[in-house]
Formats: sequence, C-alpha cells, structure tokens
Amino acid sequence: MSCQTLLRALSNARYPRVSLHMHQGSPMQITKAISKGTADFAIATEALHLYDDLIMLPCYHWNRTVMVKPDHPLADKSHITIEELAAYPIVTYTFGFTGCLELDTAFNRAGLTPRIVFTAT
Repeated sequence: MSCQTLLRALSNARYPRVSLHMHQGSPMQITKAISKGTADFAIATEALHLYDDLIMLPCYHWNRTVMVKPDHPLADKSHITIEELAAYPIVTYTFGFTGCLELDTAFNRAGLTPRIVFTAT
C-alpha cells in the first residue's frame, strides 16, 4: 500500500476511529519501536536485517545518483568508479538513513574512506 493510499483510507469517513501518528527516527530507532511493540509498522531504509523478529516487506528500490555541476570533472563520465568518487567531497544522508550503510560498505570494500563534508536526515 502506498503512503498516498494509506492517507486516503485514513481520511475516509468509513474509518472515523483510525488515526495515523508519524514519528521520525533513525532506522535503528524505528525498528526497535516495532520490535518492542510501541509502533505498529515502520517505513525504513536500513537496519531491518538486525531484527530477526520482524518481517520486512519491500515497497520501493532506492537509486543513488551522483549530482554535479555541468563543468565538474565527473560531469561527462558515463560511468564513475568508487575511486573517482572518493577524490571529491561528498554530501549525503546521515549514517543509517537511506542507503548510507551500503555507501560505506562500497568504500570499505575498495579500501577507501569517503570524504563526507555534510550530512542530513
């Protein structure tokens, strides 16, 4: 069920006693809430594999994109290696959000350390 479908159902007069309360948290925080029973469900990006008592139902695939200005040295490349990417400062999500674990794993496998200059959730 998409978020839009869920919100439409919740606003429907057929379900007057149903309400939705959204809380932001890291994947670790929200999976812990599900595991402890303080939340009914969560939409998360990572860390679900750490909980054997949860069922994960994939709802979308996350695609990563490198964005640069048209005059940047990487702009004309059709394929960018992890080594090339490591040569530049990176703006990304905070660890634990939206694929950062996979990004860190890719750099670690190549024996590289990304130069993260700004993170956000």
